[in-house]
Amino acid sequence: MEYRNLGKAGVKVSAIGIGCNQFGGKVDKDGVKAILHRALDEGINFFDTANVYGNPHGASEEFIGAALEGERERVVIATKVRFKMGEGPNDVGASRYHILSAVEASLRRLRTDHITCIKFTHGMNRSPSKRRCARLTISSARARSAISARVNFQRGSWRTATHSPR
Repeated sequence: MEYRNLGKAGVKVSAIGIGCNQFGGKVDKDGVKAILHRALDEGINFFDTANVYGNPHGASEEFIGAALEGERERVVIATKVRFKMGEGPNDVGASRYHILSAVEASLRRLRTDHITCIKFTHGMNRSPSKRRCARLTISSARARSAISARVNFQRGSWRTATHSPR
């Protein structure tokens, strides 16, 4: 398998990745496990999902977390935030509050203490085509006392967001 750098983060990802948008919908839990383990056998280490994928929302992340139990250090997981995940006014968007809440929920569903890449899609900087990716590890409140993440909030400027668990 050919590997490439994920931006300037120093993380190597397989040239072929697995898009996980059908996991938890058309692909059931056993199918997800079979696909992911075959991908690992072939040297694929990059899996792209989103908090909204699956039925109900988040099923893709839950199935990935279950399938990759014990294999987490071998893979690079990217997920997306911004999507509507509930009925509340803070359950959607690119606010700091929503991003950190979405990251915590994704970490629980993925059964991991870190996500390698967070993508902010559709609507960042008022342009649906612009995507922002925090190319670094985001740590969970379960593993540490706080989440510290560098996220690209505005036009190329890096800001540090820190969140203490509730």
